[in-house]
This record gives sequence, structure tokens and C-alpha cells, in this order.
Amino acid sequence: MNYMEIWNAIVRIYEETKNLPENVIQDKWENICKEFLHYSSLNNEIDTKRSIHYGSKDKVIPDIILRNNKRDSVVIELKQYSLKKNDLFAQQLFSYLKQLKVKVGVLICNKIYLFLYDYTLADNQQQYIEIDLTKDNITGEEFVKHLDNYNFSIDTITNFIVEQNKVLKEVEVLKKITTESYIKELLKEKFMNEKYTEETIDKLFNSVQIEVKQKIIKERHIDTGIEQPPRSLPHNQKAKAIKICSDNNISITQYVTYAKKSSNYGKYPANVNQSYLENDWTLILDNVYSKKLHVFIIPKNTFKYNNFIIRKDNNKIVLGIDSAFNDEHNFGICNRFFDYKVATLEY
Repeated sequence: MNYMEIWNAIVRIYEETKNLPENVIQDKWENICKEFLHYSSLNNEIDTKRSIHYGSKDKVIPDIILRNNKRDSVVIELKQYSLKKNDLFAQQLFSYLKQLKVKVGVLICNKIYLFLYDYTLADNQQQYIEIDLTKDNITGEEFVKHLDNYNFSIDTITNFIVEQNKVLKEVEVLKKITTESYIKELLKEKFMNEKYTEETIDKLFNSVQIEVKQKIIKERHIDTGIEQPPRSLPHNQKAKAIKICSDNNISITQYVTYAKKSSNYGKYPANVNQSYLENDWTLILDNVYSKKLHVFIIPKNTFKYNNFIIRKDNNKIVLGIDSAFNDEHNFGICNRFFDYKVATLEY
């Protein structure tokens, strides 16, 4: 298979698995790295779910680490395809890169995002390119070529990202100068070279309209895999909250917790399965008094279940989130959710 054929195979796998859980996506990308990008698990060139100690107690677990010449070379972080890139996902990837002293990071969610981490710059200054998961995408073909274990080079990946960003900047410059007057000027020069008179050309321009419009590229609607209620009549409060998120283009995860404020000055109570913490998790807090939904997307393994109060009868996590979006209990336990808020929606 050539590089474009490999890229199209990746797109086909994406289409087949876009509504499936992260563990399925994980398995598929492990196989892509092995069979298409030539990283051998027998030669310790692909490492999955490696625990990395972060501080005295905490640990982080990157999804996939690719190794080239016996050195960690690429960190891949996987999210459900229904999710869009956000700062939290990027920060999570950056934390892995910094722990491993690796420069190349790949975030895969609704698109593929290829990062080049420069340790002299702040996180919000890092260069990256985004690659649509579409068939016959030339940038996707280049992505496959540069991440292939046989070709891997920090220098070529750096040049690839720099050149792609240069092209994007040049396109923005050309957009600004591509105006009606500029097009008329070019056409007039062409027509006069073809021996038409200036009077003829001016009459032509007086009889036709030339309009330059910005092309709007719409994001493809990606099914979240969560059953949505009928748009006209939601059946319950959680379904209504999910519908409001969908109507506002907020992509939510497969695992969703809905909590309604208990009183005007009260908390948001909820019981949550412990397994939610091991997956990307959506938390929706409904302030029925101010008619606002607060939506949080919490990356997997952000919180540890033993930092919560656990019910003895069913082993579920007990949440009591206050207006500052803290889950605070006795014994010094406090879980802060504010940093993971992605939207506040009025209804």
C-alpha cells in the first residue's frame, strides 16, 4: 500500500468506528500503528497505557507512545470521535510530552491534530496542524508518511508543520487581496492582451456583477452515539439537557451525568458510577432557578475515585457540587470542576 492508500484505510476505519467507545478506538489505533506505520510491539516500539509518575502520588497514563531508535518519539492521545479539540485535551497531551521529554504529539478526536512542542514557548504558543479525516486528503497522506517508523525524523516533521502553517498564512493574505476590484483588474489586463478595447471591457463590467464570498466550510455532524429524544418533546430533564447541548453544537461524551440544583442556594447532588472516571466524562449541572446549564468535559483519569465519598450500598460516587463548582466534603476532600467547564447555556 502506498501512503495515500494507507490514509484512506485510516479514514475507512474512522467511519466504521466513529460511534464506538474509546476502548475500540484505542484497539484500532494500536493496530494502525503496528500494521500501517510499522511500529513493532515485539521490538518495544509501541507502548500502550504506560504509567508515568507525576509528583509524589499521582500518575498519568498516555494512550499510545511510539518509539524510534529505542527512544520515545511520539505521544498519541485518543478521544471519542464525537469530541472536538479543546484546551483541556491539548493540556493533557502537553503534560505527557513534558513528562517524557518528547516533541511530537498527536491528538485524535473529531480530527487529527499534530503538535510540535517547543519547550522554549508557552503552551498556547505551540505550533500544530489539523487534518480532516476525509478521503484522498493530501495532508493526511503526508501525516502517514512522516509518522511511518521507517521515515521518522524530528526535522522532517518540523518542516512539515512549519510549511503547512506557512501555507495557511499565505492563504489568509490572499483572501484579503482577492476583492472585486482586484479580479476586475486582472480580467481587464487579460482582455486587453487579447485585443479587446477598454470601452468594451468597461461595458462588460457594467453589465455583469462579480462577487467574492467567503466559503463557509461546515463541520460534519458527528453522531455522539447517545440516543437523542425527539426535538419537539424531550421525555425527561437529562434528555432535555442533552438536547440543549446538541442545539448549541456542544459535543458530549458517551458517559453523561446530569444533576439538578437542589435549591436556590443549594448544591447539585448526584450518584455516579466509578467507571465514569476512567473515561472522558460529561457533567451537566442544571440551575433550574436561573435557567442555566453548566457543561463540563472531564478527561479520563483526571480524578481518582478514592478522592470522593463512596456510597456503601452501591459503591457509587456521591457528588454534592456547590455554586463554585467544587465537590467538597469532610476529611479535607475537595474536587474542583471549574477548570473543566466548556459552556454555560441559557434556556
